[in-house]
Amino acid sequence: LNFGGIIVLKKPWDDIGGWTNFARIYQLMAAQAKPYSVFVEVGSFIGKSAVCMAYYLDLYGKHNTTFFAVDHWQRTDEIPMPKEADLYATFLHNTKKFERWINPMRCSSVEAARTFKDESIDFVWIDAGHSYEDVRADIDAWYPKVKIGGWIGGDDLGYKGVDRAVNNAFAPEDIILHAEFSKQDNAYVKSWLHYKETSCAL
Repeated sequence: LNFGGIIVLKKPWDDIGGWTNFARIYQLMAAQAKPYSVFVEVGSFIGKSAVCMAYYLDLYGKHNTTFFAVDHWQRTDEIPMPKEADLYATFLHNTKKFERWINPMRCSSVEAARTFKDESIDFVWIDAGHSYEDVRADIDAWYPKVKIGGWIGGDDLGYKGVDRAVNNAFAPEDIILHAEFSKQDNAYVKSWLHYKETSCAL
């Protein structure tokens, strides 16, 4: 795309429904990924953000990084969808070009977390349910799985449930705030990141 002589390259996820107002975080995590890193995205919806991560892993040649996309791919009240919508089939279709990079896990977040060993994951991104109960359950399930020196974070600060869960789990000084402009929301949307320095429980 050309805007007054400024060329803007279209990204492979631009035409996929959903949100990627944390693309810079994904880019940073992909760029600094160590050999044989393990990344997990919780709440992949129809593939927009998963394609974003896969694109950057490919761009930076992180061929031995393993990336899991976790979702139950069922309709919820948070995102109204037609009754006939097959979210999983749509996800597979949208991520087809990057399937070499993406490992779907079709189950609940907590169920998926149980399949990983403690301190085995380099980066976890939480963007599933937005109620306090959902977000806190996700943090509690995935935090022990993150390596010392790894990262856990999530989207949509500003939702009361998300804010409360993050604030209850972490001290303010242990959280990095990030904001990116969301075309869908026509506003800046905040995300959060926590760097795990010790194996202490929350």
